[in-house]
Amino acid sequence: MRRKLLFAFVSCMLLSTAQMFPQRTGAAIDWSPWKYYIGDWVGEGGGKPGQGSGGFSFYTDLQNSVLVRKNHSDFPATQKNPAYTHDDLMLIYPEKGEWCADYFDNEKHVIHYGVSSSSDSTKLIFCTRSKSGSPDFRLTYTRLTEDKVNILFEYATPAEQVKFIPYIEAFAIRKR
Repeated sequence: MRRKLLFAFVSCMLLSTAQMFPQRTGAAIDWSPWKYYIGDWVGEGGGKPGQGSGGFSFYTDLQNSVLVRKNHSDFPATQKNPAYTHDDLMLIYPEKGEWCADYFDNEKHVIHYGVSSSSDSTKLIFCTRSKSGSPDFRLTYTRLTEDKVNILFEYATPAEQVKFIPYIEAFAIRKR
């Protein structure tokens, strides 16, 4: 008898929870602005001492409702720093007619971006929305050829929020 009551209780809870969170309906998300970037990419190294190596990917997930970018970079030891690995994850999604992205990394950074593209669709620009006293960040992907992209990560200090300073620039090629 106890098992039947427990089963009935759990069943009711599951059914009521399903009604609280109805399935989202509506038009499918148009990922066409992102089509060029979807896939696996590998960093194109210049062979300089201390320069990192790695790659990234863009793939849709959650039944095509988000775009996931994963990045992995390995940096060799230098005279000043030990070797280290950087991993990050970015979720890209539409919200209220705009593209948004949330970035997380293994160094405990969290960055919220608004995303835009150039009129000719050769650039994707991830830019933070200014908050008083916080630095701004801008991450730009520029399509160079059918299989090559430039990545530029910049920051602006709170005192100079209109002047972005390059922090990392890299090139990547599409994996075949």
